[in-house]
Amino acid sequence: MDEFLIFYAPPLVVAASLVFLFLWNGRNKEDDEPQEL
Repeated sequence: MDEFLIFYAPPLVVAASLVFLFLWNGRNKEDDEPQEL
């Protein structure tokens, strides 16, 4: 199991971070229009 985690944990972390950033950017783009500074 340790080898499995060593080989597959980094790609899963990268994929999770990419999905998180994608969703975060999507939310921010939707929120940019109504806001006026």
